[in-house]
Amino acid sequence: MSTRILLADDHEIVLLTVHTEDHYAFEALRAGIKGYVVQSEAAADLARAINEVARGKTYLTPGISRAALEAYADRATGRTAARA
Repeated sequence: MSTRILLADDHEIVLLTVHTEDHYAFEALRAGIKGYVVQSEAAADLARAINEVARGKTYLTPGISRAALEAYADRATGRTAARA
């Protein structure tokens, strides 16, 4: 992932992407991305993401946030069922 190269310089990155699948968000977070905004939600989310990251927080587009929490809960409880 090209973000790894950018993060080597210790930047705070907000990624604007067309990818809505949670595995892309997970990979970006593992690479050190601090904000993940889906392009279809950019009008509502981009300014909020930049502000949150500037305050030292991490921001995920709400749909990705739900998917991330559900995936974490599934792993923690051993569930593997796909969600709609």
